[in-house]
Amino acid sequence: MDDEIMVSVSMITYNHAKYIKQALDSILMQKVNFKYEIVIGDDCSPDNTQDIIKQYVEKYPHIIKPILRQKNIGAPNNFYDTNKTCKGKYIAGLEGDDYWIDENKLQLQVDFLENHPECVSVAHRHEIVDINGVNKSYSNKNQKLDRYFNKNDAIRYKTELLHLNSLMYRNFFFNSNDKYVIFKDSNKFGTHSLMIFLLATMSKIYIMERPMSAWRMVIDLEGTNYTSVVARNPVEDNINQFIKYKNYRDYFTNKYDFNCIVQERFVICIVKVIKSDMDISKKIRKTMNLYKILNFNDRLKLPVVIIGFLTKRMTRKHLYAKQ
Repeated sequence: MDDEIMVSVSMITYNHAKYIKQALDSILMQKVNFKYEIVIGDDCSPDNTQDIIKQYVEKYPHIIKPILRQKNIGAPNNFYDTNKTCKGKYIAGLEGDDYWIDENKLQLQVDFLENHPECVSVAHRHEIVDINGVNKSYSNKNQKLDRYFNKNDAIRYKTELLHLNSLMYRNFFFNSNDKYVIFKDSNKFGTHSLMIFLLATMSKIYIMERPMSAWRMVIDLEGTNYTSVVARNPVEDNINQFIKYKNYRDYFTNKYDFNCIVQERFVICIVKVIKSDMDISKKIRKTMNLYKILNFNDRLKLPVVIIGFLTKRMTRKHLYAKQ
């Protein structure tokens, strides 16, 4: 860890040529009284993202530390490796298609963590914007923030209240005995929920009411971002979600109770597979492969879970029919 660097901004990018200038400029506009670095892990983008990064490195060689990959390693691996490279006391996350909207974001979060040594992380409300950066909404706008977020909240809300681009956390990746390989192994797409679950086990997360970042929610038929990929293939997304929570359960053991989530995710996967347009032999193979992932206790409880799931669905349909 570099004693002079207070904050490392960890940025992962892939095919973000349209947006990365805005992301970088939103970091460089920050008004701070400390030294910071920007560590960018580009995952072998096929567009000209790396060319744009190189242009910024020429202008800000003492701030921007690029990792320009020549082979694609996937978002979770890219996130893990980029965080492991960070040398600051704190890490603030920002993906290359998102941006910050408040020039005081870093200073406010550093001040909070410096004054609250018992806290590992701090976050804030974020905007949700469209592909052009036009505001669509705010994260859980009906929730009152300026409050602490705990492990029960993590199970209840998952990523509804928090986004990676709003988080600042103590740099526990640097020189850690725990290698945190769960970030590489948990799932194919991203690490948002994992980061929230992990941070909530370390301490409560304080969430500021003030919106200071923007999450660009893009759904593009040809897009490579998470929301676009899952929109094109909801069956595979549900299967990945099931595997992800099974891996979370294995990693966190007794820190959270993921049993109900794993079991219900399995049932949802089966429903999605049955409703899909796959041929019958592929449906059977998918179902059997998913069933093999369940442990003995999951299989014992499966009839009860299925009945409960169907009951909820039927009750919901009955209520909608009455309205």
